[in-house]
Amino acid sequence: MPPVLRYVLSRLLVFPLALFLLVTLTFLLVTLVPGDPAVAIAGEQADPSVVASVRAELGLDKPLHERYGDYLAGLLRGDP
Repeated sequence: MPPVLRYVLSRLLVFPLALFLLVTLTFLLVTLVPGDPAVAIAGEQADPSVVASVRAELGLDKPLHERYGDYLAGLLRGDP
């Protein structure tokens, strides 16, 4: 096998792993940023029931692994 073809194939095999790691790292960094997005959206003085409603609407009330699954599904659908 020519060296160029071997190089291209090796890069094509590594690409899915690198993409998976990048997506996972991005999700974790956004998730671990200090602060509550529901409070930021609803406002500091918002009623706790409004904050809970925003949290449910955004899916922030789900466990981390479910949010990650939703994140991956959204990426596959092309959701922003």
